[in-house]
Amino acid sequence: METLPAALVRLDRDWTIAYVNANAEKIYGRTREQLVGMDVWEAFPEARGTVIEQSYRRAMDTGEPGTLEVYFQPLDAHFDVRIWPDTAGLTLFFHDVNDRVRAQQALDAALREKDATARQLAHLNAIALELTAAETVDDLEQIVVGRGLSVLGSDGGAVVTRDDSGGWRMTISAALGAVSQSEYGVVPYDTPLPGPWAARNDRVLLLPTQASGLAFHPAMARAYENTGRSGWAFLPLTVRDRRLGCLAVSWTDEHVVGAEELELLEGFAAQCAQTLDRIRGREAQQAMAARAVAMSETLQRSLLSAPAQPLGLAVAVRYRPAIQEAQVGGDWYDSFLTSTGTLSLVVGDITGHDQQAAAVMGQVRNLLRGVAYVLAEPPAAVLSALDRALLDLEVRTYATVLLANVEQAEEQAAAGLRMLRWSNAGHPPPVLLRADGTATLLDTTPNRMLGIDPGVRRDDHEVVLERGDLVLLYTDGLIERRGIDLDEGLEWLTATVAALAGRDHEQLCDALLDQVAGRTEDDVALLVLRVGQA
Repeated sequence: METLPAALVRLDRDWTIAYVNANAEKIYGRTREQLVGMDVWEAFPEARGTVIEQSYRRAMDTGEPGTLEVYFQPLDAHFDVRIWPDTAGLTLFFHDVNDRVRAQQALDAALREKDATARQLAHLNAIALELTAAETVDDLEQIVVGRGLSVLGSDGGAVVTRDDSGGWRMTISAALGAVSQSEYGVVPYDTPLPGPWAARNDRVLLLPTQASGLAFHPAMARAYENTGRSGWAFLPLTVRDRRLGCLAVSWTDEHVVGAEELELLEGFAAQCAQTLDRIRGREAQQAMAARAVAMSETLQRSLLSAPAQPLGLAVAVRYRPAIQEAQVGGDWYDSFLTSTGTLSLVVGDITGHDQQAAAVMGQVRNLLRGVAYVLAEPPAAVLSALDRALLDLEVRTYATVLLANVEQAEEQAAAGLRMLRWSNAGHPPPVLLRADGTATLLDTTPNRMLGIDPGVRRDDHEVVLERGDLVLLYTDGLIERRGIDLDEGLEWLTATVAALAGRDHEQLCDALLDQVAGRTEDDVALLVLRVGQA
């Protein structure tokens, strides 16, 4: 969002400004600290009663996206606004189109002067500005085929670019007919057609007459028949020796391209090539980022193994990556048996939100498993040993962790009871849902997070569990929201868990995730323990 060329604003359903990116700060002349949390109508009172408010409210009410081109007088700016509603509010993309508007005004002046050359140059300037704002290959193709070719004085043509199949994709003017669009939409890489030939060989190819076209290759006979165009020019789209495609320009009659016209065509082709190169570069970066995120999530999920399920106990686990960040981080859950057969439950969160956090999470998780298995000590002792191991093994990280053991003495077994013993290293507290529907936050003073002071004192806490009780462990993504403090989040969680009484451990996990669907700003890891028959 921070690198988008557009200004981006996120509104909640109550019209609170939830997020602005750097471009939005620049356009509005205000910082995000000044804007986030404000009611949008208080932040921009001049928008009330205008088409801006009407469009926003219509999108919010109907759930239908919209577009808006508007002049906003307080900022003395023209904007092209794209409005995208969802269940949580609106996402607004503002494109500053002042240059385009000025170009259009220049075009209008040129038309009034009836100067053909000025009209063409003004049109081409407007098209060039549109190309600078193109974000996809489709955008480029529609600009060139839809408007650019006619500005060049041609009667249609095509943009030729590489296709995912390895061949060439041709986006062809509607004026050249449906048969042409169908037959030449995608062609093999080595096709003899002149457009791909010009792209492959990085050479301008002029076919002013049908005779010259037929001399180039007999396949042009069918092209003349299908398109109804007799004059053609093909200009390669090349940037720094990268052969990206070709611009095909046609005329109904045979057409000899003069030196000045060829210079104009080559200049326009160069603009198209620069735009295409920019788009391809961004697409490659986005694809690389998507692969990195997918790899991180795959790594993270591979480490979140199936929980141990000893007799008389049941454990449900869930993991959901952040929705808005579109990344994975260091959240994890774990459930395993120690060397004495004790069930250990873990939820933790490594600081950071990237591939490195996911990788470090794997190290910390496995270290914790090993230490807990070998020591078979209460949780506080295990976390202290883990903190020292992280220092000695030079695992540079900070982490919050809640480690709990489910124990059962002989007298407790006879009564069908269990003991939950836990230690908290800076993590949100568990929630206990009794069989009678009473929900309690097991809110004890947490010790320091891991990675700060290996010598810090760590404490154990305990509570007796009865048949039918549920214990919820979770990471902070479940309760943290922009504009809501931690205490409010914990109160919400306790009340929500109480309202979900009667559900089993699996159902409780799913219901909680449903409650926060689309609103999580961080990863969420859940672990729910259900106490059954002893």
